[in-house]
Amino acid sequence: MKRFLALLTILFIPLLAFAADLKKNFTYQEWIISASLNDIDTNEVGRCSNGSTVVDLINKIYWTC
Repeated sequence: MKRFLALLTILFIPLLAFAADLKKNFTYQEWIISASLNDIDTNEVGRCSNGSTVVDLINKIYWTC
């Protein structure tokens, strides 16, 4: 549990300035960084799309294009 909390601290403290939240996208079942509730139901997330940024908490990957 301590490792998980440390990972969250490292990944998400810099994002606090952007007023975004960590949410789970229901379509793809992936964790996303989102500023809107509409993003949890969108058909496009992460990678090189125009959707929200995807965070893989298990493998500790912050996906970017």
